[in-house]
Amino acid sequence: MKDLSMPPFNTTLLGVVRGVADFYDMSVSDATLYGGSGHAFLMNIHPELCPSGPYVWQREGFMRLLRNLGLVMEASGFCTGGSNEAERADAETWVRDRMRAGLPCSMLNLENQLLTGVDATGFHTARPWPGMDFPPAHLSFGSWAELGSDIHLMFFSFRRTRPADEETIIRDGLRYAVELYDHPERTEVEGYAVGARAWANWIAGVRGGHGAEHGCWWNSTVWSECREKAADWLEETARHHPRIPATGPALAADYRRIAGALREAGNKEMPAAEKTALLESAREIEARCIERMREVST
Repeated sequence: MKDLSMPPFNTTLLGVVRGVADFYDMSVSDATLYGGSGHAFLMNIHPELCPSGPYVWQREGFMRLLRNLGLVMEASGFCTGGSNEAERADAETWVRDRMRAGLPCSMLNLENQLLTGVDATGFHTARPWPGMDFPPAHLSFGSWAELGSDIHLMFFSFRRTRPADEETIIRDGLRYAVELYDHPERTEVEGYAVGARAWANWIAGVRGGHGAEHGCWWNSTVWSECREKAADWLEETARHHPRIPATGPALAADYRRIAGALREAGNKEMPAAEKTALLESAREIEARCIERMREVST
């Protein structure tokens, strides 16, 4: 797949989308990819702050908004370590057929990765972070040996479509931000929480002794990046949407405050009480932001 690569975003799903957008020569900013797809406003948290939070959620709303931006994202079936030879072969055929048709594809197993090529042995995969040995740079046909025993694998393909107009992209992105709060069940998977319930899980997880663990740090890393891109997107929309200019700069400033708080919350050395207070303050700021976005998106 010539000229297919992904940038080192912490939110690797958006790294994949950025790589696909560049592959298709789409003129769209990083902020619009995050905000217009709604991912800038997502937060998904396991009660024990498991680092799987950024990956285990229902993507239908995200995929719908991605179509607004001009990309149709399709998913293969889900495979595990218990998938038999025929099921693995079917999944591989699904991907190879689309790559032969010229469609960029990706995989998700612990991280999102673009598939940059295929040869007689398997798929070549993009590593999102230079200089790191994880995730693997190759996936062997049949065995998937590089994944070890921890297999929770899905493949995705992406094709171009006609994008929606700018006002629709902005309106739907804002409405999705509100939907994540009003109807988290549309995005949640059992055992995880989205929206206001995600904040509650995070705070309870810190109080329960998980604030100094890797999962808290990784959730902090991903969701702070998303909130920073939310701020960038709200500044962009203020220049284009007739109802945003009055509130856009203030919303952007608040989302930068949230992003900063979440980055701090990743500090494993921070005392739990201090971390809890930081998260509670950020939760209150975002709740107010959601109410303002509710007003301008109707």
